[in-house]
Amino acid sequence: MIFLMLLIIAAGYYFRNIYPFLSISRPVEPSILVAEGWLNEEALELAREEFLLHEYKLLLTTGLPYKRGYMIGSNGKVVFETGHRGLASPDSTYRINLLMRGTKSMKAFAHVKLFADSLEIGDFFSSRKKRNFTCDVKLDNPPSFIAVEFDNDTYTKNSDRNLFIYSVTVNNQVFMADNEKVTYYIRKSGKYYFRFHFSSSSAEDVANFLISSGIPDSMIIPLVTTRKIKSKTYTTALDLNNWLQKNRPAYPEPVTIFSPGPHARRSWISYRKAFGDSIPVGVISCPDRHVSSENWWKTRKGWRKVLYETAGVVYATVVL
Repeated sequence: MIFLMLLIIAAGYYFRNIYPFLSISRPVEPSILVAEGWLNEEALELAREEFLLHEYKLLLTTGLPYKRGYMIGSNGKVVFETGHRGLASPDSTYRINLLMRGTKSMKAFAHVKLFADSLEIGDFFSSRKKRNFTCDVKLDNPPSFIAVEFDNDTYTKNSDRNLFIYSVTVNNQVFMADNEKVTYYIRKSGKYYFRFHFSSSSAEDVANFLISSGIPDSMIIPLVTTRKIKSKTYTTALDLNNWLQKNRPAYPEPVTIFSPGPHARRSWISYRKAFGDSIPVGVISCPDRHVSSENWWKTRKGWRKVLYETAGVVYATVVL
């Protein structure tokens, strides 16, 4: 009976305190701000405000190379520049393949329309697994661009419909999604607006977004991590520390990590262990409008996030 009562008390304490514990905010003197590569656009807007409001000297973005496709999380259009060179077909027939996958919400997967220049050549619902969707089309000239429109984004408390794009192929010539010749346009009020050019890593992607939002490119440096030592966050911290020692060795400048929600404490622990006593490390937890201390336990997504980050904190504390 005593054990059961202690278990109930411990569970209640966990439910009440775990989210604020994970979502720690403990900034240090504003000098260098670090924006992690998995921040969404809403969080990046807050990072931009933090950077400008407190007059940081430098903004470093971290992240990994894109290897699992480019995720599109809202209605929009992705345009691949293909050009004409090497694409001419003797019989004017072009086979166009779109390699993609999607996630399901409200019993439907992500839906796309496929265009060769301005001509609509097909529409498809994605599948859970990555697969090719193929169109054969007659064209007077080789297409100068291939466009993919994602038009049925939605989310619920337990699911989020997203699209992952890997590549487009025109008559066996492959155009990968992760390069600067691919452009994303967001859809608002029935119109498309330029958002950004794709890039080869989340670090470069975040940097490009922040530059497009008004921060001078001279104040932003993307740092791409291509290896893994114990954990991705810890390896990113090691790479950032190495960069600071090589490029700004004059005196230790305080570093503040801008991290998404309950990931903040794990990032803070990882960076402090990677930096040792050489540099003061602070952290700012960015609020998550979908998962908060008041509602995380009401959704499967909230449970996954909190339990995963709890395990991450234990790992960072004990193993790193």
